[in-house]
Amino acid sequence: IRNCDWSSDVCSSDLLAWPPSEPPKDPQRLESVWFNALLRGGEFRELSRTHWKTRRHINLQEIAMLRSLMRLVATRYGTDLRFIAGVDSLVTCGVCAKGRSASKALNFEWRKALGYSVCCGVSPGLHYAPSRLNPSDAPSRQRDVEPPTARAPPWASAADRKSTRLNS
Repeated sequence: IRNCDWSSDVCSSDLLAWPPSEPPKDPQRLESVWFNALLRGGEFRELSRTHWKTRRHINLQEIAMLRSLMRLVATRYGTDLRFIAGVDSLVTCGVCAKGRSASKALNFEWRKALGYSVCCGVSPGLHYAPSRLNPSDAPSRQRDVEPPTARAPPWASAADRKSTRLNS
């Protein structure tokens, strides 16, 4: 995936046999080329919306929403399931990947989500989704989910057809 010639928009990997619309503006290399392609070309819909009763730090809200997503996946699609989710908080990605944080508040919030992982076998695979591409950013600002800005990569539709458990 890293062997891309951005000047000619051609990638040598079979996984990305599809020209990306623009090179990532990511000097720290936090973004994923394939995940950005999926975010640009995927069709997303809003599953739920939460109105917070009190003001809390954004990282706590991100982990709380991840917990809600884990609960939704467990109740709608069954147990023993790994799913991909995009978050625009590197802190949330880190807490989920490492399983802990230096922050007591984040640890407390994450511990509440672990029940879905341990008891239901629901495990999120988090990827960094920059805010400019994150489909859940619009609903968090009281707007509708935006339509795709590019065509979906060919490998995305093949993967979607294979995930029959989530499409039923």
